[in-house]
Amino acid sequence: MTLIREESAFVLPLPKSPIICNTDGKGLWSDQVRAVRTNKVVVSIHQGMINYWHYAPDLYISIDAYFPNSSWEILADGLIYTDRRWLKDFTRQMKAINPRLFGSCIDYTEQGMQGENHVSLHMYLTSFKAIKRFDQGLYMIKDLKWLDHKKTIFATS
Repeated sequence: MTLIREESAFVLPLPKSPIICNTDGKGLWSDQVRAVRTNKVVVSIHQGMINYWHYAPDLYISIDAYFPNSSWEILADGLIYTDRRWLKDFTRQMKAINPRLFGSCIDYTEQGMQGENHVSLHMYLTSFKAIKRFDQGLYMIKDLKWLDHKKTIFATS
């Protein structure tokens, strides 16, 4: 495996209109049906690798969608994790913001990665075409500001 990019993260600039995703109450961890506001989205790009034996790339991208407690309270409402309607609404709105960046399948990470104030999601890119499209989406973001490593999940301290 050969490294093709380093790890980094950024806060996605969101539109002025609120991002509202509805839950259907059919998830494994919550029966709540309601609109949930997303007020911050952090995209973390993990190390990209190329397997020369299969000539295939692997690029894992984490997406954390943060919500205010006034919109969703984990202790009272449960986890949004596995709610299909919320995921569909979130994916649709991310594609509307940046179709190249979010052109691949967004899905939930494992249950243990869900946070008290965010939904943990990921994209797994396994083709050069998908990675190129993702990079084109990065270039579409005006004044992209990368987070300091000390403030991201990549901090080693």
